[in-house]
Amino acid sequence: MFPFLLIVLLSLSWRISASAQPAQEFLHCISLRFHNSSSFAKLVYTQHNSSYSSVLKSSAQNLRKHGLQVRTQSGGHDFEDLSYTTTYKVPFVVIDLVNLRSAQVNVEKATVWVESSATIGELYYEIAQKNNVIDARLIDVNGRILDKKSMGEDLFWAIRGGGGGSFGIVLVWKLKLVPVLANVTVFIVSKTLEQNATKLVHQWQYIAHKLPKEIHTSIIISRVNSSENEKMTVQASFTGIFLGSTDELVPLMEEKFPQLGIVKEDCFEMSWVESNLCTIC
Repeated sequence: MFPFLLIVLLSLSWRISASAQPAQEFLHCISLRFHNSSSFAKLVYTQHNSSYSSVLKSSAQNLRKHGLQVRTQSGGHDFEDLSYTTTYKVPFVVIDLVNLRSAQVNVEKATVWVESSATIGELYYEIAQKNNVIDARLIDVNGRILDKKSMGEDLFWAIRGGGGGSFGIVLVWKLKLVPVLANVTVFIVSKTLEQNATKLVHQWQYIAHKLPKEIHTSIIISRVNSSENEKMTVQASFTGIFLGSTDELVPLMEEKFPQLGIVKEDCFEMSWVESNLCTIC
């Protein structure tokens, strides 16, 4: 019963603008499937309940006493399945943040508050209409709701690099927006093991963070058929977005990362929104 209480609290109620409607719909759904639905109704708390805050905090704190682990699921994009499984097959509770997906853009201050389950498409759409993390709100292990100031610099530094689910439940991020040109340049350069991919990946780790802020790069590792001997090999695809033209990017990369050997044929100019579709695909 305790896990049920916690899931209801967390999945239905953690919205600043929560209304009674979702809770009523949930209770109606329960009534259609359980004979003792009235007892379940007593376990549902929203922000409209006077005891909501105290029940929420005690529920989060009591997990450890009951030997339950916590798994946080936001957008559901999890390469290692850590948001809905446990390594040692122990009981666990899933905190589902699926409904925390709004993005509030402040054009004048060039900032945006993004709730933790907003998908890439939703976030890009809001930003395109009107990144740097400058604030956040999270719930810590003691059930407290903290912002950058109250959590301290160490924890704020940790959640920006280690993932929100590792150090607390991040509810919303505040990002600093950057100006974007009408057109940007996307580049894709793929190298296999036979084409010295291992050395290039090693070099990239020492170069990428030193590139100008107008360039964002990443690497996608995949298994492909070798064009030389038709056997399976490993390929590293270096992708990036540059806030500028191809004519500016090529000489810049020749200076900063000449080993990659970028040429104009590797580059494609397009709008910023189109570039995100390109890199996702």
